Amino acid sequence: MTRGVATVDLDPMPDPGHLLLGLAALRDLGEKVEPFLLGGDASLFGEEEDPFLLMGAWPEDRLELARENGPDFPWETGAGDLLAAVEKFVGSQDDEDAAADDDPWRRPLTVGWIGHELPATVLSRHAAYLVLWPRRGVARAVAVAAADSTSADSAQARLALLVQDIHQAGARGRRLAPDLVGMPVASGAHAPVGSEQHGRRVQTVLDAIAAGDVYQVNLAHGLSLEGFPAENSRRAAAFLHLWRENPVSYPAYVQQGDTTMLSFSPERYLARRGAMLESRPIKGTRPRGETPAADARLARDLEVSAKDRAENIMIVDLVRNDLGRVAEIASVSVPVLCRLESFTSVHHLVSVVQARLRPGVGLAEILAAVHPPGSMTGAPKMRAVSLLAALEGEPRGIYAGGLAWFAGPARFHLSMVIRTILAGRTGASLHVGGGIVADSDPEDEYQETLHKADALLRSLAVPPGFARSREV
Repeated sequence: MTRGVATVDLDPMPDPGHLLLGLAALRDLGEKVEPFLLGGDASLFGEEEDPFLLMGAWPEDRLELARENGPDFPWETGAGDLLAAVEKFVGSQDDEDAAADDDPWRRPLTVGWIGHELPATVLSRHAAYLVLWPRRGVARAVAVAAADSTSADSAQARLALLVQDIHQAGARGRRLAPDLVGMPVASGAHAPVGSEQHGRRVQTVLDAIAAGDVYQVNLAHGLSLEGFPAENSRRAAAFLHLWRENPVSYPAYVQQGDTTMLSFSPERYLARRGAMLESRPIKGTRPRGETPAADARLARDLEVSAKDRAENIMIVDLVRNDLGRVAEIASVSVPVLCRLESFTSVHHLVSVVQARLRPGVGLAEILAAVHPPGSMTGAPKMRAVSLLAALEGEPRGIYAGGLAWFAGPARFHLSMVIRTILAGRTGASLHVGGGIVADSDPEDEYQETLHKADALLRSLAVPPGFARSREV
């Protein structure tokens, strides 16, 4: 059954910052809203489009895999049932023309995360949401009829309510903004895993590499943020501050239940448009230099580094193999290999892997082929996963999974959950990691993880009251 849909362009375009603050404030007042803001650069398969934002707060349904499953590593046992549940929730396969439609914003939008361990997956379906193109100053409100209705009247009624809620939340956020600017974001940061402990873990990986068990392992650890705000409006204000300081391709603020994600990911885990799939793995890192000359030297050092290029190419081969499981024969390609890209605090090497999907392959089969992500585990993947479980000592949960939006099963995007603050009832954390290869130096690897956190930590230090722990 095709659900009715209604849309309207909003002029002037709502201010996304004010709207997010207003929606978060409603949550503080006890309203049943779950705000999200997701950014996308829309560049796929060599086509450049205007960056866009997706916003909403009123889910019509939710899927939480942890309600029925424990925190095991389910890709080893039982992954099929979990991924089938994700596929069913996202929706049935549209006909090929509709699935590849250049305008995907005429169907319900599913947002959330695919956990590194699949039971951590939480997705919500939104039948009313907003699409913004800030460069053009254009916004579109979208409303889809109730699940049991094809009526255009049902969609129009939802649209009218959505537009009203957007205006009210935006006005509330505009009033709140002056009081939230400059408020303390955090009071400190603590690294439970220090340099020595991380170094011992790195050495265990190096021993496994020397024994021929693995070629590369992406080892991670967490930082605890002290004094991170509990109020939703202050968390939203913190996100907006960090976003200004750390512009990235895939910014995201997503609230699901008691968990709020503030993500500043530079990495595309997986995107699909019709029959085409694309991944952009990142491997190879240098900090930014303090002067233009120093910065250029660091960038050049990364570009010519045999170690970093080898690390990147190993993961490219892994991603090629993963996509090859669901791709048409001879359709997997690498149009970009080890391209230098520069961000606020680091330089990275980025590659692009593309493939054409075999007919008849559904979402569950695609996710089974690629998950957990190769750039966050290692090679061979399953041996790296097993080693990481032993070394890191606890499930990664949301970290190193995929932050997702689905406009139907044939148009979706997952960014890698890295450079991401996860805030809940008991506090906030920021995980960081790096790839270990045969010639890795334990202390250098630890410092690389901190370089990746540095931009967010420095931005958190801007408001008064932040003091970085000596352990970081």
